[in-house]
Amino acid sequence: EQLDLYLNNKTGRLATSGASSGLLSLPQLASTLYTSGTALQTNFVGPAEQYALIARGLATGEVAQELIIEGGISPQFSNDSTLLFRASTPGNFISVLGVLQHPFSRGSVHIRSRDATMHPEVDPRYLSHPADLQLLKIIALHLQAVAKTPPLSALLQGGGTVYQPGYHRLTAENVERWIRAAAQSEYHPCGTAAMLPRAKGGVVDERFRVYGVSNLRVVDASVFPLIPRANTQSLVYAIAERAAEFIKRAA
Repeated sequence: EQLDLYLNNKTGRLATSGASSGLLSLPQLASTLYTSGTALQTNFVGPAEQYALIARGLATGEVAQELIIEGGISPQFSNDSTLLFRASTPGNFISVLGVLQHPFSRGSVHIRSRDATMHPEVDPRYLSHPADLQLLKIIALHLQAVAKTPPLSALLQGGGTVYQPGYHRLTAENVERWIRAAAQSEYHPCGTAAMLPRAKGGVVDERFRVYGVSNLRVVDASVFPLIPRANTQSLVYAIAERAAEFIKRAA
């Protein structure tokens, strides 16, 4: 039925995209909801150069965060991604999502055994850096404001004030609790074997060779020194082609 609607009239579910998205800078968001720069007032620790790059980009507007309007996504089930598209009640709903494209928190991946079949120990350490929580507060409250603003509000019941059961209006008092309960990954894991100088915590050199090990290269998203500004797949293709050239030259 849906295929017929699309083929004959270019209407129906197949005529829509998976999501509509836009990129907003921190100054755009902070000037609306908070005094500018409050999200950056924290003591950065750890990989100082990475933090400095991200902080500068956020402050100047060079780095953007993403706003996505999805249909049928239910963050209420964020602990189980298989339930992400299952609404808690019948009806027509949309989800307005915000993505922290450049988090400050850093996780880790470590092997636990010489047995290659044993899964590694993965600790994403979400929200371990205080700046991430502050940024997500700004984003979450802005998303709520977007839903109440024309022209989107004209398409929503109550002008964007009617919530699916299980959800509620976000305030300065409850937004942190909601973020901690509903936040989830954007599924762009990378950077656990970064291409950096060894003295700066790098794992591979500019030819993808692992420091301290002979004849071993790593060629995947783990070598990214920073989280990219878009989906990771295209960059994986690029580094794979580059690494293939190095491997052929060394053969």
